[in-house]
Amino acid sequence: MNSRKTRVKLPFGARWFHGRRGLAIWLRLRIGAFCLNAIERYKDLEAYRRTAERPRLDEKAIEALKSDQVLEVDGTWERRSSAQLTDEIVRSNPDIYTQSVQRLIPLLEEGRVKCTINVGARVDVILSFLAKKFPHVAFVSVDIQDNLDWHNQNLERSANWRLVSGYALDLFERKEIAGDLVIFTSTANLMTNTELHSYVEAMNAQYLFFNEPLPPPLTRPSLLANPDTIDPRHSDVGSDEATRPGGKLFYLHNYRSILEDHGYKVHISEVVPLPQRPKKPPRHIVLAEKA
Repeated sequence: MNSRKTRVKLPFGARWFHGRRGLAIWLRLRIGAFCLNAIERYKDLEAYRRTAERPRLDEKAIEALKSDQVLEVDGTWERRSSAQLTDEIVRSNPDIYTQSVQRLIPLLEEGRVKCTINVGARVDVILSFLAKKFPHVAFVSVDIQDNLDWHNQNLERSANWRLVSGYALDLFERKEIAGDLVIFTSTANLMTNTELHSYVEAMNAQYLFFNEPLPPPLTRPSLLANPDTIDPRHSDVGSDEATRPGGKLFYLHNYRSILEDHGYKVHISEVVPLPQRPKKPPRHIVLAEKA
């Protein structure tokens, strides 16, 4: 007995109909998926817009961040917690943290900075490195987490480097922390426009340094953001969805205008790519001094 299945050859008209119908179904599925994704992105954007004038984190948001005890589940904590910087790495590896260190060292070498604060530094590879090079400077890492000692357990600790837990804006306003130089690395991009203004006013630092991601704004997705064109009163929203499914939303600020409004002179304002991470958005690096 012939066990092979008999293939029925459909007339040309039937094949044409089934092909067109299959294509139509495929297109509907693709359009439906696109629309669902667009709806989700719209909801995210609207949620950001609703909180755009939030002056500070409320207690609910603070407690939610405190409960996030692990940095990420994809190995990020393991990589960062053991990523001890060295002089060779700083010279040869143009990454986010080395970009910051390269620009901070000349300022610290001038000898006018006596205390440096790094805001939002849960795993602070920057201050771990700088504290060894500048033993005469006090370094303070601040993050909302309660378990900063655990997050930094693999980094080399110096006597002039300490960790402080809490909401940094509250700590600045209560004068519990104060520094000549305050650093933000991938931190100010999580602040609303109003919250950032509150920080600048409360810190009253001689020097402010920012190294923040600069993805294209969602309102102008075809354009790379020029930070000096962003409305300083109403910061834009950008997403790094090109590098991760769904994307992560950031606030994009016009740091130059905001800092100048608070009496700062901007010495550095540059957009810098990450050569080793070409798919990542470029960084906006800003250094300002109180005039």
